[in-house]
Amino acid sequence: MIEDLPKGGFQLLRPYKFVSWIEQWVTCNRLKSGELVARSLSVSDAFKVLNAPQFTSALPPVDRFNPIRLPVLQGETLTLLPSGYHAPSRTFTARNSTRYELGWTKEKSVEFINNLLREFPFATPSAKAGVVAAMATVFCLGMLSPTCAVPAFVYTANDAGCGKGLCAMLATVPVFGFLPTGIHPSTGRNLRRFFSLRPKQASKSYLSTTWTGRLPVHRWSPF
Repeated sequence: MIEDLPKGGFQLLRPYKFVSWIEQWVTCNRLKSGELVARSLSVSDAFKVLNAPQFTSALPPVDRFNPIRLPVLQGETLTLLPSGYHAPSRTFTARNSTRYELGWTKEKSVEFINNLLREFPFATPSAKAGVVAAMATVFCLGMLSPTCAVPAFVYTANDAGCGKGLCAMLATVPVFGFLPTGIHPSTGRNLRRFFSLRPKQASKSYLSTTWTGRLPVHRWSPF
């Protein structure tokens, strides 16, 4: 089960936090000497509730969590998801997500993108188009079919400090709020050694790229 955070984002709702969280809606009691006495759940009871089929089967299924409002396709209609839960797409959008202006014209949008990228030393127009395509792809991930191959983008340059990392940030930070970075081992031997390490020993930043942007499909059971 997940908890929607006040400042945006989400976190797993652990049993020890569920103890007080559930008291916002229900009062727990126990039977003592024939009378009901108010009490809080124990952590062990909270763990049982969170894993009980009677509880988890009543929760709405979530396939994706969005930190901000993102577009989806419903049939042939393009829709911007509302904050909160959207049943048709089984998507949950943070209620306190970053707000952005709507209703821009194409001309204003093009002017904004050109101004944003005006200082990048692109070698060709297609290089600039690739950066814009990456930005649009990440923003429109919810429009992709679950079975399609997600496009990948590689940023290259002939010198350090050309803005490769900043170009990647333009695609990821507006949607995810951070840049999941990492270094891929250069040889097969190093790659095998990397994955033989325990998770705590392996690069946290590298491992984060395996899930950021397209969360696995789960029931909202624990999620």
